[in-house]
Amino acid sequence: MTLGDACWKRGEYDSAEQEFKLASENAYDDASRVRSFLAFARCYELKGDPKGLIAVYRRMVDEVPNAPLSGTGSGCDVPAKYTSV
Repeated sequence: MTLGDACWKRGEYDSAEQEFKLASENAYDDASRVRSFLAFARCYELKGDPKGLIAVYRRMVDEVPNAPLSGTGSGCDVPAKYTSV
């Protein structure tokens, strides 16, 4: 369990958001970076902030254009509701 996960479970969403942001910036590979971005995006989703959510997804696509996403078995599957508009 990461520090972000621990904050998340305690309901400390602002702290979790910061931890997931740091994790995405310091990830050692694309799969880890994508998992961090998805967790970071989830914070915005739970806060009801669609602009923040979209910004995180845009950043993820910009920074990890060849990201291992849905169907790769990487564990980084994007929730179905975000795979189409």
